[in-house]
Amino acid sequence: MPPITTSFNYQSLHQMDKDTFCQDILRSGLFGSVITNADEYADLFDEEVTRILDVHAPLRTGRCSGQHNCHSLSDEARQAKQLHRRLERPYRRTGLQS
Repeated sequence: MPPITTSFNYQSLHQMDKDTFCQDILRSGLFGSVITNADEYADLFDEEVTRILDVHAPLRTGRCSGQHNCHSLSDEARQAKQLHRRLERPYRRTGLQS
């Protein structure tokens, strides 16, 4: 059975310059607007934050292969696999059977 490939979208938020992002938010139309309707301000907020996020952390597309997908395993098999990995880590570190 061939592996299932899944596509997903993400934004790399940890790599963006947060100070510049904050400055752009402060310079946006959110603080100078005279909108009194809450729905209109919520729409403006959504548009401005999305626009600024797209500049600082553009949307990227990734793909992942389902070779190591454990979602199709039974609960018992998943628990056995977790136990195996948990016991394998100390063995790699120490080399001792115990």
